[in-house]
Amino acid sequence: MKNQRRKKKSGFSRHHLKKQYKKSVRKSVINELFLLSKKDIDSLGSYRPILSDNDTLFVKREANISYRLDSDMHIQNGYASASAMLLTLVRLSKDRYIRECYIFPIMFCFRQYLELTMKDSILYLRLKRTIVNSGESNLEGHDLLKLWNNLKMYFNKNDSTIKNVQRIIEELNSVDNNGEVFRYGSSLTKRVLNKNVDMPLIDVDILYDRILQLYGFFEGINIMARNGFDEIINNR
Repeated sequence: MKNQRRKKKSGFSRHHLKKQYKKSVRKSVINELFLLSKKDIDSLGSYRPILSDNDTLFVKREANISYRLDSDMHIQNGYASASAMLLTLVRLSKDRYIRECYIFPIMFCFRQYLELTMKDSILYLRLKRTIVNSGESNLEGHDLLKLWNNLKMYFNKNDSTIKNVQRIIEELNSVDNNGEVFRYGSSLTKRVLNKNVDMPLIDVDILYDRILQLYGFFEGINIMARNGFDEIINNR
């Protein structure tokens, strides 16, 4: 009986220590995120000298610190990851300033991801065949529903997942059908484009789930579209 009690106590202690360790790590990450968020552009900019005659935005030499803006997959993933990271910060913070500052960049970045990944997937899927689908159109503009209607031609429209994704795309597109609202905000959209915008209510926890769900769906589609195209190239 004593040995059993010792084993139970030992097991409880290890579990408790592991739980405490995870809690401390999480707290450390949260603190780092908060410190990062508190270093706003005003405080960071005050330590930089003004622009000089020789300053440029881009570099001409190859170096470890230089990046070429030419990777479709990296750009798409960058927008999705940026929205998820900013949303994580918003969810951890009780600061109204942080929430109000970051919610539009979050929405803009994820909307931009959806637009890019759908266009990329459609182009790869079109390369797999020679017959044009009925109702197929070009990919100009920023209308997510138009892109979705082009993309879903390749899948079973009666599938429940397809229907559920369409419902969310329609909901997002009804608020911002041309990539302007989350780029400008309601006030600037009114002043620049003379459009009145009825901004939706956003629950950050629900938004976080939807972003991850949509990301998982569209990443799967994009990988399938790219792999399908690779198989055709390899079999030629």
